[in-house]
Order: sequence, then structure tokens, then C-alpha cells
Amino acid sequence: MYGRDANAEFHHFVAKACRKEGFNLKIAYFQDDLYSVWALIGAGLGVALAPASLHELRLPGIVFRKCEPSLPVMEMALAYVRTDKESVVSQFLEIARKVARAYPNAS
Repeated sequence: MYGRDANAEFHHFVAKACRKEGFNLKIAYFQDDLYSVWALIGAGLGVALAPASLHELRLPGIVFRKCEPSLPVMEMALAYVRTDKESVVSQFLEIARKVARAYPNAS
């Protein structure tokens, strides 16, 4: 699990989703990067929630399973440096919106 200091909003989001399903988190390890998370999982020291897009990863000894029912959607934002290349940002946002519309839980 990401620590509260690293990503307070995500930590709160996951904890709230777990409480809604009737249990509280018992977090033994906090990690701030996915490589450390994968190492802990590969060593048999835990589980993690991951974006569905990572399902395509092929990591030795690690299995990805879809959460059923689907987890709540987390609102996201895009951060970028304001430059004269904002057309690239506009194009990215256009594509991201198209992808988001493909998911029924997207808001």
C-alpha cells in the first residue's frame, strides 16, 4: 500500500472502499513505487490493488485478477508545464476522454 504521506487521497480511497465492504485494512508494508510492491508480492508478503491496465504485465509468480464487483472510480487530474506545446496536451486529453468513455464506471 502506498503510505499516506506518498498519496493520501489514494490511501483514503482504498481504506474507504474496504470499510464499505465490511473490513479494515491491516497494512504491514508501505511502498512508494510499484517495483517494490511487485517484489513484496513476488516474495509472498502481500497483495496490492493495481490499475486494470497492468493486467497485461507478465511478472514471474504474480497473478492479476479482476476485482468483482468493480471498485469505485477514483477521480484523476493531469499535471503539465504550460508551454507553447499545449496542442500535445490537448491531443492527449482528447484520447484520454475517448478511452474513459469506453468504461461504464468512468465519470
